[in-house]
Amino acid sequence: MTATGDNGASIRLRDLVSKRYEKYKKFQLLELDSGISSSKWKNFFYVKQDATLEMLLFWGQKYPDDAQWLFNGFDDLMLSNNPFKIDFPTLSEKLTLQQRLKWVISEWCSQAGTKIFKFLEEKSLNQISATDWLNMVLGVQKPSLQMIEFVCVKRPHFTCWILLGFTPDQIDPTSKKLVEKWSEESKTF
Repeated sequence: MTATGDNGASIRLRDLVSKRYEKYKKFQLLELDSGISSSKWKNFFYVKQDATLEMLLFWGQKYPDDAQWLFNGFDDLMLSNNPFKIDFPTLSEKLTLQQRLKWVISEWCSQAGTKIFKFLEEKSLNQISATDWLNMVLGVQKPSLQMIEFVCVKRPHFTCWILLGFTPDQIDPTSKKLVEKWSEESKTF
């Protein structure tokens, strides 16, 4: 990862570290818990580098309740008036293709933490590795055409929104009107 410090997962991990580890001896405790050197944790925490894959995987395994939030930025899996398993995305004009793809993956997959990446690897018949899925979700690499095609085939009702960021007739999770229409239509099946 680059040393920008503004990666979404890095920002969320810094917040989680602040909440779970005391102000004093936090880096020594992190080293003991994770096996990752305290100097690496300091560099990460003080925004000299983004979180490493090793740090993110450690956190997801040690604190599985944090994994959905850490990896995807979603923490509320059910809203009473939301037909999706996750919170509605923000306006589609602000989302990149990669962010829309990540939202659809999160909406589709019920697995938490690192299990989601193994699930995607298995569903893609091992054509796309769990590591590639993880790197795409973390923003380390762009989604491949194979990933985009795979998700669009598995979730065809989101294809137009994933590719274009809007849709006049498929499900656009940023459009309350289209979500309500889809929700009503899906009740009749």
